[in-house]
Amino acid sequence: MSTNTEDLNKELIFGILKDSADNFFGRRSRLETEIEFIKNKIEELKLKAKQIEDVKNIIQLMVITQENWMKFSDILGVDLGSFNVEIKKISACPFSLFLKSKYKKCFFYYYNVLFKKIEIYKYGEEIYDKEKKIKKISFNYYLLIKIIKQINKKIDEINTYYSPSKFLQFSKEISSSITSLDKSNVTGSMFVYDIDNDFKFNKLSLSEFELKEYPDIPSLNKKLIKKINSLLNIIYRDHRKKIQSLFK
Repeated sequence: MSTNTEDLNKELIFGILKDSADNFFGRRSRLETEIEFIKNKIEELKLKAKQIEDVKNIIQLMVITQENWMKFSDILGVDLGSFNVEIKKISACPFSLFLKSKYKKCFFYYYNVLFKKIEIYKYGEEIYDKEKKIKKISFNYYLLIKIIKQINKKIDEINTYYSPSKFLQFSKEISSSITSLDKSNVTGSMFVYDIDNDFKFNKLSLSEFELKEYPDIPSLNKKLIKKINSLLNIIYRDHRKKIQSLFK
C-alpha cells in the first residue's frame, strides 16, 4: 500500500514538473516566435517606407529647390523632412501634349501616390484573407506600436515571474519531496543570477528599428489644389528649362 502511494506521489510530482517545464519553455518559445514575427513585419514596413522616400524624391525633384520644398511643406501645414534629391529624371508621368500641363499632372499624380502610401504605411489597407475568407487590415506602423507594447508586457511577466531561477527553485522544491536533495534556496547563488541575466528578454524599442513616423498629408481638395497650382506656376516660370529636362 505504501509503495503504491509513493508511486502515485512520484507520478503526480513528475506530472507537475512536466507541466512546469512546458509552461516555462512554452512561454519563452511563444515569445521568441512573436518577436521573430514582428521583426519580419518590420522589414515589410521598411520596404513601404522606402517607397514613400522614393515618391518624396520625385516630388522634391519637381519643386527644384529647397526653398520651394519648404514653401510646399508650408502649404500642406506639415514637416515633410529635409530636401535631399537623389534622382535626376522622372521615368513615368501621365501623358500631356504641353510641358506645363504635363508638369502639373505629374506633380498631382505623385502627390496622390504619396498620400496613399503614407496612409497604408501608418494605418494599413483593407485586404482579403483567402485562407480565412475574411477582410482584414494590413500590418501598419500604429499596429506595430500596439504589438510592441503587448510584447513588452509579456517580456516583463516572463522576466519577473518565469525566470530560470524561479523555475529551478520550484523544480528543486518539488523534486526534494521524493529525493534527498538539500532544500537550500538556489536563487541566492551567483550561478542562478547569471542564468537569469543570460536568459532575460530585452524589451523592444521602436527606435532600434529605425522606422520613420511620417506626418499625415491632406488629401487633395479644391482649396489645396489652388494653392499648389499657384506654387507650381511660379516654379515653372522660374525653372522652365530645368523642368523640361526632367521629362526627357
